[in-house]
Amino acid sequence: MKAFSISEHTLIGVGGDDFPLSSGNCFSVEAEDRKYYRIINFVLENLEEAIKRGIDWPIEIKILRGRIAVIHDSRIPDSWYSTRFCEVCTPKDMLPLPQLLAHERQIARGERIEREGSTSIIVDKIPML
Repeated sequence: MKAFSISEHTLIGVGGDDFPLSSGNCFSVEAEDRKYYRIINFVLENLEEAIKRGIDWPIEIKILRGRIAVIHDSRIPDSWYSTRFCEVCTPKDMLPLPQLLAHERQIARGERIEREGSTSIIVDKIPML
């Protein structure tokens, strides 16, 4: 499916010195069906930079479920895609396996507490090395 514009985004900090950035703002796009989709595998700043470098709208997206989608455009190099999905925007059952396994280890160490039936994840303590 094709997306034609950014519909909304968060306003948080970004991480990294060069593109693609390792972290940044979440965003949604408006697609050709006139619906809005939350993008969970890309950060806003990387998309804006890709557009500056010549990737133009429409951007290809793949709908995963409901209003959740991923950028899936062959014009964008694989290294620009996030391998970690946003843990706020992504339902837990849609997180990549490495993230789910990391959560299990953090729970086992007492660093993370997850409340049943809640979409929020609470980090209880930071590990000390």
